[in-house]
Amino acid sequence: MLGEDGTKWLDRLQMQVARSLQAQGWSQQNISAMIGMTQSTISRQRGRPLPKLKGSADESVVDGWATEMTQLLSNLGPEAKLKQQRYVIEFLFDDGRNIRFDKILTGTDLDRGQSRAGLLRRLEWITQRFVIPKIEKWQPAIGMNVAACTPEALDIEDVAAFPGRLWIINDQIKYLSMPEFGASIHLAGVLMKTRNFGSNATSILNLAFPQAYSKKINSACKKLGLSVAKAPKSVPDKSSKDAHILIDEGDFGWVPTLYVLGSNPIELVDRAHQLIDALDA
Repeated sequence: MLGEDGTKWLDRLQMQVARSLQAQGWSQQNISAMIGMTQSTISRQRGRPLPKLKGSADESVVDGWATEMTQLLSNLGPEAKLKQQRYVIEFLFDDGRNIRFDKILTGTDLDRGQSRAGLLRRLEWITQRFVIPKIEKWQPAIGMNVAACTPEALDIEDVAAFPGRLWIINDQIKYLSMPEFGASIHLAGVLMKTRNFGSNATSILNLAFPQAYSKKINSACKKLGLSVAKAPKSVPDKSSKDAHILIDEGDFGWVPTLYVLGSNPIELVDRAHQLIDALDA
């Protein structure tokens, strides 16, 4: 049935399945992708009582269905990729007539594909925006990279970067292949951690951080009106929410790194140039 009870049975079904899969070690991210609930909803409903239905028989049917779904999903495993979902709604009347709706949901976002494609083009384009004499001595020994995501990004698979990093060769930015999503686990991870704290940054650049500049960085950022936060071993804390610059001072076997954040790739490159000018002044 539709209406209030119709929404409750679906909530009860999803909650039962989510709890059973969590008990088997599935992550909230895997469950969210499989059954159509957001991670925040799964977390929020974890300790709540199950919705009551008008008929106890209906509750038994829904709970039995949840058990069956859980068993089948467990056999597939959390890494199974869901291609589509199919829902059937049928109305049966006393005189024998019925109305049936049979629809397939694929999770495809028509606008998302365009925004992701546009982001890849912007990443490729900004490699020509770097001023080589400014950036060259700040190129890390492990290579430089730029990563960016769309505003609705949820995890590192939604972050695009250059596979194999960027290198300055013969006064030009070179890269092994075109940018793609999921290409930089490290840089994407730092970006998503700041976003999880509430940052509106959608792009990040890693630069070398010579020890000679460790005393100048705060004063230079202050003059530019940039907020600074620490990210020891590339792990930002809550202060990164409002940060424009992240500093990883390094450790034994850990390379010191300067991360620049921006609300878009163009702002990111311009901010890097401004910071380097201020530090070299």
